[in-house]
Amino acid sequence: SGDAVIPRQVNLIDRELRGWFVPLYSGVLPPVSLPLAENDDAEKTKTDYDKSMSSLAENATWYADDEGHLRTGGRAAFGTFNWMKHLQYARPLCTGETIQYEYLYEPDKAEIHPTIGRTAILIRKDGVKLRWLKATGSQETHQANALNGKKPDRPIGDGKYELKANDWNRVSLVGTDTGVRVAINGRDVCEIDTGELKKPGLLTEQDRTGNIRNLTLSGDWPETLAEVSQ
Repeated sequence: SGDAVIPRQVNLIDRELRGWFVPLYSGVLPPVSLPLAENDDAEKTKTDYDKSMSSLAENATWYADDEGHLRTGGRAAFGTFNWMKHLQYARPLCTGETIQYEYLYEPDKAEIHPTIGRTAILIRKDGVKLRWLKATGSQETHQANALNGKKPDRPIGDGKYELKANDWNRVSLVGTDTGVRVAINGRDVCEIDTGELKKPGLLTEQDRTGNIRNLTLSGDWPETLAEVSQ
């Protein structure tokens, strides 16, 4: 009952990171609070949940901090930060929709890159490069080599942009009929064809950490639900 409200945009960062998963590389996400089964111990379940949530920075590969930022972590569980971390949203980016965020860029320390499907969009100082995200233990050598460090086929203008060192930089991906259009700090940079592989995600490379804020999904969605005839 009541009136349904369709939001103009959706915040994609919450404490439990609902809707996100780790499809390619080993990783740990925050616990999700689920309904209790008939024989579950409610008090113990809550205690275990609170304990896990209090140590996310040490034990989770990706987590939301107290300021609502999406961060990489996992020092206690995995030892060091010297491996790639990939996080993907379960819902594809539809045509006309936009996923955008701001990330803290500290050269050679804190860098994070958008992904779409299995394609990483590496935001380098000298321009965008593409990388195929190979599944652990797979035999995708040919595809991986062909798309490792490749420039986008469809740059917009000169494809150049400026990154602000030790500051927040804005990235947006807009869904197109065949892939995404990429903008960095308000400037359209390139279009990338991905076919039907359009689930957006995030990647940190070896020896890099990630810090993201204001991660949202928006689109030209209807303002009201269509009436259903009885």
